Amino acid sequence: MLRLNLNYSANLRSIVCCAGNNAYFYRIIAENMYIHQLKGWPNFTWNTEALLTRLGEVRHRQGRILGLMSSARFKLQETAVLDTLTLDVTKSSEIEGERLNTEQVRSSIARRLGIELAGAVPADRIVEGVVEMMLDATQKYTDELTADRLFNWHAALFPGYSGSIDHHVSK
Repeated sequence: MLRLNLNYSANLRSIVCCAGNNAYFYRIIAENMYIHQLKGWPNFTWNTEALLTRLGEVRHRQGRILGLMSSARFKLQETAVLDTLTLDVTKSSEIEGERLNTEQVRSSIARRLGIELAGAVPADRIVEGVVEMMLDATQKYTDELTADRLFNWHAALFPGYSGSIDHHVSK
């Protein structure tokens, strides 16, 4: 069973993982430890039956939400998409220790998706880069993940980086 304790009203404080029926627990403090530092990385185990039960519950709820959204007016759908993507970008960045201005993120996403937004504010280069990368990853998830695409994400996240990068990838 995998348990995630994500407190969205504050920083991501911890992720509590229970590895199946094994008697060990990991507490990851986001500010102090990365997942690759865990004992047993990358060979984690889990309780498939418990996980599938929870995934089934989530899938059912997702279906209900999608059904409700399909009957909602277009503006409400736009707002829900904008809110969800804004939260996704800001919280993903917080996990990495980067606090982005929520209004800048929201404005950047709205502009890129062609959504009219009253009170839009200009976004700085860092926000624009993170939004560009996240939208590409989440909106074009079926596209092939190529070396060029990864390098474009890197360029978006680190604008002006002049370090030497070898673009040749071994096969």
